[in-house]
Amino acid sequence: MKPLEMLMALQAILYTTGVWHQVLGWVYMSVGGIGRLRAHPLGSAAWLASLRVDLLAQMDRILRVLAPIPERYSACELIFDTTLLRRWSLRLPLVARVLDTTTGERCVGITVLFALGRFCVGHRWQTVPLGFRIVWQRTRTEVLAEWIATLPPFRHVRVIVDGGLSSRAVVRACVARGWTVVGVIRRNLRLSDGRRVRDLQRAEWVHVRCWDLWVRVVPEWYEHRTRGGGKTWRVKYLFATARMPSTRVQRVYAHRWQIEVFHRVAKKELGLAAYKPRTARGMTNWICIVVITYAVLLHQPGTWLERKQRLARDIAAYLLTHKRGLEKSCNHPCPFAC
Repeated sequence: MKPLEMLMALQAILYTTGVWHQVLGWVYMSVGGIGRLRAHPLGSAAWLASLRVDLLAQMDRILRVLAPIPERYSACELIFDTTLLRRWSLRLPLVARVLDTTTGERCVGITVLFALGRFCVGHRWQTVPLGFRIVWQRTRTEVLAEWIATLPPFRHVRVIVDGGLSSRAVVRACVARGWTVVGVIRRNLRLSDGRRVRDLQRAEWVHVRCWDLWVRVVPEWYEHRTRGGGKTWRVKYLFATARMPSTRVQRVYAHRWQIEVFHRVAKKELGLAAYKPRTARGMTNWICIVVITYAVLLHQPGTWLERKQRLARDIAAYLLTHKRGLEKSCNHPCPFAC
């Protein structure tokens, strides 16, 4: 199915609210029209915040239309990770002083928690975006634990998280639902036998005191590049709440790289970090637009540049033929007429 045809399926959700054309315009902006629309009223943060619908409240319905979850699958992997959107002022909503885990420095920005689902259908894995949550006035582990409790009852689930999200609340929320957790365990956690995780020299089945759970811990050595261009060897400790071989724990955790690819595409290709609305509603609507665009382009053929060009061309042609409806809905001249 072509990307524009997939977006047309959203009319049943968005048409009655009068924002169908506006959403198409913002998807066009995400796939390459940021510079062109920035000076137009359609590209203003105030207009984005004035949408007559809260896209975040409709996000689950929208994603299930664009990227439906397979009914029959043999395995499921839920991958969670946070990304930082740098902002320039603490006076803006949803902005806080947070720690940038990449550089180790504290900066001003917005922390967004994303989730991807991978479903094994036959012998192929199908990736589906599951949505996002904005971390504000709470820790990211609290937001994730609450989110996990509200997810649908998936089957044969493995939850994959990094060291920043593998807290007691998150792990026990997954175990309570019967899900297996695979991730990085913090090296300073104390075990029931008095040792710490960093004292383990080989894979062992141990009891973590603060979690009150038995887990399998697997040390994994990796090559780390320093800022000066040198290379050093470091060790991280993987864990799994189910009994599985060490090689399988490493292989499952390697699937977490899928969400790193999503972060790169969202920021570099779809403009997640390029546009900075000044209102909370504008910010959440813009993140929703980026996730919608990603869901539409994810399984299309060609490179990301070719996918964006095709979608931008189709949207521009469609809105040019319906520019009266766009001008009536947003009360501004159609920006695609020139």
